[in-house]
Amino acid sequence: MPRLSLSIAWEEAKRILGRDGGLLTAVALALLVLPELVAGLASPTIEVEPTAFGRLVSLLAALIGVIGQLAIIRLALGPSTTVGDAIRHGARRFPAVLGAVIIIALAVAVILIPLLAVLIAVGVISIPGEGQMTPSFAVAIWAMVIGTLFLAVKFIMTVPVAGAENVGPLAILKRSWRITSGNYWRLFVFEILLIVAALVVLLAAQLVGGTAAHVLAGEVTPFSPAALVLAVFVAVAEAAFTVFASVMLARVYVQLSGGAEAQPSVPTTGI
Repeated sequence: MPRLSLSIAWEEAKRILGRDGGLLTAVALALLVLPELVAGLASPTIEVEPTAFGRLVSLLAALIGVIGQLAIIRLALGPSTTVGDAIRHGARRFPAVLGAVIIIALAVAVILIPLLAVLIAVGVISIPGEGQMTPSFAVAIWAMVIGTLFLAVKFIMTVPVAGAENVGPLAILKRSWRITSGNYWRLFVFEILLIVAALVVLLAAQLVGGTAAHVLAGEVTPFSPAALVLAVFVAVAEAAFTVFASVMLARVYVQLSGGAEAQPSVPTTGI
């Protein structure tokens, strides 16, 4: 398998961001910033318990964001295309990504739910009481989180594969698993760097945005001026990170796939 160089991916990402920044910004504003603004208004992220409506809006924003990520990856992979075509490409490939995510979720549930049930039944894990977390349950949660991080490396190319190759959900997962072989630990480092960067960006946006919201508009409540101020900070920060991460993922994919570029895809129903 090709040897991954994160430094090369970084240099290529910087070049693409500089060259196609206008196109990437247009996609980000339409499919990342705007949906997150609406979600932030309906369900502010600080000191407010989300309502059922707020959760629904946030879910829809996240799904639209996946289309945006696919469109950005399409632009970052080439060949050159328009913003409209990139968005249409993202919309066409969205069902395949959603199917892949559902397959992963079902597979994890099939493995973990029976395992947890057995561990609880034999007394290895104690069920937490109301408002209390037992040590064994906390250890189990942390073990699942760490295990998920290690497993996620093999599927880190799911969205780039979906954006670049005209294949169905199961084939996407198989392809991601295959092209990540031989570069596991480099990709693991890359994954951790992305997670840390995302947490820093999100926490900083919430801190600065929350402070600005309280100072300029008072209490943060759904559909309030303060919620709008906070939502602007969070949406812009999340969109900026998503654009950068998506371009990096696209360039990593190019290396792992042996230099293959994206090709226009058509709808597919096969797996």
